[in-house]
Parts: sequence; structure tokens; C-alpha cells
Amino acid sequence: MREWTADDLPVMVELFGDPQVDRWTPLRSPFDLAAAHSYLALGELNQALDAADADHTLRDPA
Repeated sequence: MREWTADDLPVMVELFGDPQVDRWTPLRSPFDLAAAHSYLALGELNQALDAADADHTLRDPA
């Protein structure tokens, strides 16, 4: 699997806007284009934080 990208925004709206997805997940409802942008931005931020944390823990302190 790959990470979501801005090219996926229309697909995210269609997929996550489905009533069954809405029923079983904590995603924002209605899941519109603004929600897709927010979801993507949060995912990118989390990836950056994870990468920064991994980089910090892998460094030799000496």
C-alpha cells in the first residue's frame, strides 16, 4: 500500500463519504473535499513527526 496523495482527494471523498464507512469509522461526516484535505494534511504531519522521531532515535549521541 502507499500513502494518500493530493491526487487521491476525489477518491477519498467518494470512499469515505459512503454511509457505511461513516457508520463504522470515526471519520468526519460529511466527508467532503475540505475533510479530505484536512485528513491528508494530518497524515502528512504525522509522517513527518514519525520520521523526525525515528531520525532522532537512530542518531549516535557520541
